[in-house]
Amino acid sequence: MLLGGVAGGAAYLLTRDDGEPRTESFLDGDAGTTLADDEEAGEDDFRTDFEPDDPTSEDSDDVGSPPSGPSRFEKARDTWFEHWQAVDEGRYADAFGLFHPGYETDRGGWVASHEDEASDVNVDAIAVERGTTEPLDGEYWLYVKVPLRDSGGSYAGVCRLFYGEVRLVRSGSRFLYRPGEYRGRMGSFGRNDLGGGVKTLRDTDSRCP
Repeated sequence: MLLGGVAGGAAYLLTRDDGEPRTESFLDGDAGTTLADDEEAGEDDFRTDFEPDDPTSEDSDDVGSPPSGPSRFEKARDTWFEHWQAVDEGRYADAFGLFHPGYETDRGGWVASHEDEASDVNVDAIAVERGTTEPLDGEYWLYVKVPLRDSGGSYAGVCRLFYGEVRLVRSGSRFLYRPGEYRGRMGSFGRNDLGGGVKTLRDTDSRCP
């Protein structure tokens, strides 16, 4: 499954700073390791220090005044859910449209990969909390868990849970998803080496679509 650019390990085209094409695969960088049900790294290794969002805190766009609209957390969360709702419904062009414009990846390849894998996403079971990464100007970080099952490709029929931190970047009045390396930092979503990961779930798990 292409999450923020990748489908089950498939590569897609990006553009290097020097204008030459390059490829990148999997989520927020190189492919992480999919964990089996009987492996040690499971739910107990996920974040458990979540705190409820406080819209009157620093998440407000107008710091120091009562919030008059959605907080930054709410804007970032809404974009994340909208992205995965579009993926689940097969509206891959709409899902791609929720990437930040600064994320230079091949739109046609991204959409084609998703069409081949046709992922079912249990949107109701997606978990979203405030991330712990210190945001730079215009950024917002979320810690997320996304359960899905690909219909095609290398992981066809396998229920998996992707988890980790993702970055969203302000674009006008919205926050849009910005995977990959940016400002020298990379999200951990689906990346075991960065504190996130991928876990294979049993079919009986209530989070599986």
